[in-house]
Amino acid sequence: MLPTVTSKSEFRLKVVGLSASDLDVIRSLRRSMSAQIPAIVDSFYLEMTQHSDLREIISQHTTTDRLKKTFTMYIERLFKGEIDPVYDEERIQIGKTHYRVGLPLKWYLGMFSILEHRILNALESTRVAMNPDNWVQTYTAISRLMKYDQLLAVDAYVDAHTTELRRQTEEAERSREAKSLFLAQVSHELRTPLSSILGYTDLILDTAKEISPSTRQHLSVLHRNATNLLSLINGLIEIGQADSGRWKTEETFAQINDLFDDIATNAEGLLAGKPVQFIRDYNKRGKFKAVLDFSKLRQILLNLVSNACKFTDSGYVALDFEKVDQRLVIRVRDSGPGIPDVYRDQIFEEFFRIPSESSKKPGSGLGLTLVKSLASSMGGSVDVSPESPKGTIFTVKLPLKSV
Repeated sequence: MLPTVTSKSEFRLKVVGLSASDLDVIRSLRRSMSAQIPAIVDSFYLEMTQHSDLREIISQHTTTDRLKKTFTMYIERLFKGEIDPVYDEERIQIGKTHYRVGLPLKWYLGMFSILEHRILNALESTRVAMNPDNWVQTYTAISRLMKYDQLLAVDAYVDAHTTELRRQTEEAERSREAKSLFLAQVSHELRTPLSSILGYTDLILDTAKEISPSTRQHLSVLHRNATNLLSLINGLIEIGQADSGRWKTEETFAQINDLFDDIATNAEGLLAGKPVQFIRDYNKRGKFKAVLDFSKLRQILLNLVSNACKFTDSGYVALDFEKVDQRLVIRVRDSGPGIPDVYRDQIFEEFFRIPSESSKKPGSGLGLTLVKSLASSMGGSVDVSPESPKGTIFTVKLPLKSV
């Protein structure tokens, strides 16, 4: 009978078919294999170090001589033929160590096949003395035991990987919480004096009669920069709320076209005086109602459309939506300068602005970051692609609930 083991061990034993008689066979080989273990270890590591990536991993953490000593102990334990919780724990710790040093799982699992091959090669000299049935039983016992060790390796590796992912997730969550807490704490301290500066500047500009042109110009610069700073602070706070899930979610069943009309009217005001046409492509879709967080959707549209209006000096800006496979697909197109391919992966990063455009147009580089965060918080996505012959298309895809 096999010794009492954990439920996981029992499962592994059943999977590989390892039996008490197999362990008897393994134990019977212990004496004959003892003298051949050094040769098995040498040939094993000779093959391992032929691969440059494995050789680099080994050299970063230990020496081959030390690994050989450890591996010798590993094989000696193998031929004791004792499968118990202690055996399992030893193998699991080895698996976790291999994960920690960065050994890819494919190499780790491949090592068991190489070791099995080396052991069977070492046993070839005894094959002649065995009858065919005994040889088959020996071959099968070794193969099953190696498969058992492989299952232990997978368990250990996956467990270590899961633990690391959990640690990274918790660390990221703590970082998000710290960021949100910081923004929440400083928002009042920053916004209150800025609001006062803006308020008093407005008051002076609107009511003071005896102001020299140069003073008025200086006050206007002060007002503009305070406004930009307040916009930057508000953007950071909104991104923090969206990332942390603190942005209040309020889903309602309403007419999408009404929101798009409101955004379009705002855009036409932004384009006043420019030779740019605003195109309401969505009008050809007809009326459409949906259950959505319209507050978040409004922020997404305002940022995308205002960006398009800001960077488009001639031609058109177009807004459209359609329902595709239970998803709301929104497109904001423009005939502006477009986004170079090299920057397409960076434009959603905080504070990133395309170098050639950053000095031409005002902005903080937070609008698209907020768009991505909000779309993600709604279970959706945002992508960017070139418009032909020039310009940009932003596509937002949001899941729709069945009504």
